[in-house]
Amino acid sequence: MVFLHGWSQHAASSEHIRAMLGHRYHVLAPSHIGFGKSSALPHDAFSIADFGHTYAAWLVQRQLTNVTLVGHSLGGAIAQVIAAVAPASTVKRLILIDTLGVTFQRSEMQWTWLWLQKEVRNLMTAPKRHARFLVRPFITHLLTRPRNLFTLSTLSKQLDVQEYAKQIRVPTEIIWGDKDTFVPRSVGEQLHQLIPQSKIVTIPGGHDWPLLEPEKLLPFVE
Repeated sequence: MVFLHGWSQHAASSEHIRAMLGHRYHVLAPSHIGFGKSSALPHDAFSIADFGHTYAAWLVQRQLTNVTLVGHSLGGAIAQVIAAVAPASTVKRLILIDTLGVTFQRSEMQWTWLWLQKEVRNLMTAPKRHARFLVRPFITHLLTRPRNLFTLSTLSKQLDVQEYAKQIRVPTEIIWGDKDTFVPRSVGEQLHQLIPQSKIVTIPGGHDWPLLEPEKLLPFVE
């Protein structure tokens, strides 16, 4: 299994997910370029397609096949590109969690306000996990890699991977938190229409439920 994190997070943000699923899978959870201890973004025009092609080449280099590919938020958009461009038999299954991938109209102020609301809900849902897996990485990036953080923030708000979604030919599950107001469920519905072998389900939770309540992921991967 390869788990791809969302914006402002990094590999350590999913260490509890790796531990939880380690009995069944060999779980890899890399930091995206520009995050965590990875290399910096090569340039401001580095796109989601660039991320996806880089990861696809990485999977081939490691000779990984039959991969269950899981992407959350920004990681879900990257996962769609990987599933579309990776050689056949590399990815056997795709799981998209409250994912980006289709543009929608929203002002900068609305983005900021909804992000703040999301963080308040996260604090109330699981304060310790929120501090460790969301707040700490965000502050670290803000202090050490601000250019990467804000470049990727801008990119995330303009994401459109519909042309890649149409090319996905593996079974795909789209999972959405019923209280996710940060990325509307309409994005998932549009992707469901575009990805031939997909289904969409709603579960209790907000946008960041896989990090705060990862146990809810078990029924989808066991």
